Amino acid sequence: MELQIVLAREGGAADAVSHALGRKVRVEKRASGAPYIKGDEHYLSLSHKDDKMVVALSDKPVGVDIEKLVDKAAYYRIADNYFAEKIREGDCEGFFRGWTRREAFGKMLGKGLDGDVMRMDMSADKLEYQGSTVYFAEKRVGDYMITVAGYYPDGELKILGEEQDEE
Repeated sequence: MELQIVLAREGGAADAVSHALGRKVRVEKRASGAPYIKGDEHYLSLSHKDDKMVVALSDKPVGVDIEKLVDKAAYYRIADNYFAEKIREGDCEGFFRGWTRREAFGKMLGKGLDGDVMRMDMSADKLEYQGSTVYFAEKRVGDYMITVAGYYPDGELKILGEEQDEE
């Protein structure tokens, strides 16, 4: 397995991971709050928004984030204060591209949104980090943006549950 991304509307993380791996698994949390698959070596990252959950599985560290695209003036102030790349006010998709990349990358590193992650330039689809290339794979599903950060340039998106419109 290189990278799998699962978007689910029903059930929990264990159901989505079990579906992706083709066997029943148990998902637990480390003391840090990071999820892991009990008795399995795959890397796992989860993100929730509204009634949607996205799961990323990989044989290398991975991070995932999902956000609903909502335009608010405060978001552009955040971008002006923290992002290395410039986001034009009103560029909702641009803001959330930068935000979800930071969230996913911070999860991949296991450190979250610290100051270093917030201030990095994430305008390209990949970046060099500590001698390795980290790729960002993005997918819009309706009004939601899903971003995965990891060591593979793309992954297969599986949508579980009812059909959803993709853009």
